[in-house]
Amino acid sequence: MPQGPLTAVEDFDPEINRGAFIALIGHSGCGTSTVLTMAAGLTAISTGPARASRRLQPPAGRA
Repeated sequence: MPQGPLTAVEDFDPEINRGAFIALIGHSGCGTSTVLTMAAGLTAISTGPARASRRLQPPAGRA
């Protein structure tokens, strides 16, 4: 088992136009569900901001 902190998603910076249809595709365990739950505000983001629909979601513990 890995020891220490785990990086689930790193350097994910898409620019998606309003009304666009997108799909996140990847193998099991690659972070697709993590990205979606972070974008929805269901999973805390430990570092860096997330911006969805022009709303800024601060990192966990920095609200």
